Amino acid sequence: MEIETVNKNNISENFLHSFLRLNNSYNPFLGPLNDSEHLDALLNKSLYTLVLKDGNLLKGFCVVFRENSKYESKNYHFFKQRHKKFLYVDRISVSEDLLYKGFGTKMYEHVFENNKANVPVCAEVNIVPVNKESIKFHEKMGFKKVCETHLNSKYGVRYYERCL
Repeated sequence: MEIETVNKNNISENFLHSFLRLNNSYNPFLGPLNDSEHLDALLNKSLYTLVLKDGNLLKGFCVVFRENSKYESKNYHFFKQRHKKFLYVDRISVSEDLLYKGFGTKMYEHVFENNKANVPVCAEVNIVPVNKESIKFHEKMGFKKVCETHLNSKYGVRYYERCL
């Protein structure tokens, strides 16, 4: 199992479909991605995207943004209003067969180790519907709760930060 950074200039249609399938398997906890064009635009706005691969099989990912992105997420903009500089983990996931085996931790460790600017690392986790596993995971990784908000009656999040 290897963690590598996606080459934004060489993203195949097969990769995009695998990513979409894994991302959408975690709906409603990960924001849905409608199609490969939507995903390609997201990846190209990111600072970088880590992928966990088993040979040619995509088994996990972590999409990271900086504060100067043109990303239009309400959750991203929460942190943009809060910090002049930050890293934002928009989504992190591993395939179901690799849950609780340390691969999410390894991807976050990569983010922390490569945070040369030593800026806060920010993320959000669903509280409506509640994602208990992700809450435990982020708190285990040293993230601290900032606040909670309900964006509508069916969607609420807890904002987290980890300052290095």
